[in-house]
Amino acid sequence: MIDPFEFDVAAELGREGMFCRRFRYDMWVYLQSLGPTAPITDVLEVLEDGRYSDYAQASLRRNEGAPLDVHPSGWDEPCPDYAENEGRQAYLASLVEAMDSERLDAILYPSWLCVPAHIDRGDEEYCGDNSQRVAPATGMPAITVPMGYARGTLPAGLQILARPYDEGVLFRLAYGYEQATRHRRPPDGFPEIR
Repeated sequence: MIDPFEFDVAAELGREGMFCRRFRYDMWVYLQSLGPTAPITDVLEVLEDGRYSDYAQASLRRNEGAPLDVHPSGWDEPCPDYAENEGRQAYLASLVEAMDSERLDAILYPSWLCVPAHIDRGDEEYCGDNSQRVAPATGMPAITVPMGYARGTLPAGLQILARPYDEGVLFRLAYGYEQATRHRRPPDGFPEIR
């Protein structure tokens, strides 16, 4: 066990081409795979009929200019698939190399940077989460398990990140941690899961 594990996530996320807006295209490909049973054909349809939450509107609107008939790698500002994304592949290689040098099987960190925002003050109090910073960008497997409570009642999560294709280690660590700590408790008004 090594604490702290020194690795500059912010520098890795700052690599060129790490993020691009391909959500609309990727969802279009998925929805096409459903055939005629697909509930919609384009995610932007929800903007027309109001099937979205207010907080999601701005995010959906950022996808309005994304073409559906051109693969993102062919856009004016190309957005390559994960395997061809040089920034993401470099991030993955850098993190695996850092894990190799410390002989680590997994990395553990809080799922959120701070306590959850109050539902009525979400925009003002939201201060980010860690769950999007490593696993999605690198493609490495991760799982979140309960690790206790902030301020006595607000559930806090522990994210466990394993090496590529090492889901077996990931599940063993998550299960062992849950069994040893028993941090999860049912929310008020809900029975225990059996």
